[in-house]
Amino acid sequence: MKNKILPYRDNIVPPPMTPPSAHSAQEGNSSFLQSIKGKNIFGTNKPNLDLGSAHENHIHQSTKRLGLLALAFLVFYVLIVGSKAYEEYRSTQKSNYDNLSTYTQGLANQISSEIENKLIWINNGLSMSQTPAQSVRIIARSPGIQAAMVRAKDGSIIA
Repeated sequence: MKNKILPYRDNIVPPPMTPPSAHSAQEGNSSFLQSIKGKNIFGTNKPNLDLGSAHENHIHQSTKRLGLLALAFLVFYVLIVGSKAYEEYRSTQKSNYDNLSTYTQGLANQISSEIENKLIWINNGLSMSQTPAQSVRIIARSPGIQAAMVRAKDGSIIA
């Protein structure tokens, strides 16, 4: 490759610009110039030169959107926290219910075994003795029974 001169920005010279003549603009483009006279490039009749109101309107819309976004975030946050609190409340209630159920079952089993033990002592006392007085003595000696008696059909006490 031979030394090739690359075009640089400083070496490029644009062609000279000549303004169009006023005579050529008036000849063919007079109707076009008349049609666009008084209009801005966006096609409205009156150009909006009040940049302050447009800027204020944009700020108002941005503030409104930001407020709605903050409100939506707040609602979302309250829903998440409320859901979490409700789930925690429900799990605490279920845990309390399970604990109470376990305690109640344990207490019922304990009472049932106490009653069963007393019935076993009563059955033993009735089956091992030959007289009602012996039955009453055996039953009265059992743990948890303070007194025992045998009544007749007419209401009189036999032993």
